[in-house]
Amino acid sequence: MGLNSAAAMQLVKGFDPNLVGVFADVGHLSIVGEPYPMAFDIVREYLSAVAFKDLVRQKFIRDGRPEWRIDVWPLGMGFGNFPQVIKLLSDMEFSGPISFHCEYSNLPPESVVDQCRIDVRFIQAVVDGLA
Repeated sequence: MGLNSAAAMQLVKGFDPNLVGVFADVGHLSIVGEPYPMAFDIVREYLSAVAFKDLVRQKFIRDGRPEWRIDVWPLGMGFGNFPQVIKLLSDMEFSGPISFHCEYSNLPPESVVDQCRIDVRFIQAVVDGLA
């Protein structure tokens, strides 16, 4: 569910955080406009996993009318602020899984694995730069 953390908490609030968790998605958070520090703080107790995905919201014209489309881009090329996200997760001592979604809007299938490897190297460079 491409929700912000405030909406996700409405779903999990009251459940045991050892049994029910929130899977935060950096890409979706960047699109809904909820600041990362606030988003991660809201779900801190329930944060179980984090998705690394980078999105871009673009306006285009179809049949003479404006429409909006959300595309998935390689990490570092969309709206996501991964240095900030990694620092926040580190400061929180987050130890859950990070999911690299490796879903890209404009890449042919034979390029997806290569781009995912590039994304992993991008994140490693961000982590190394913060160390």
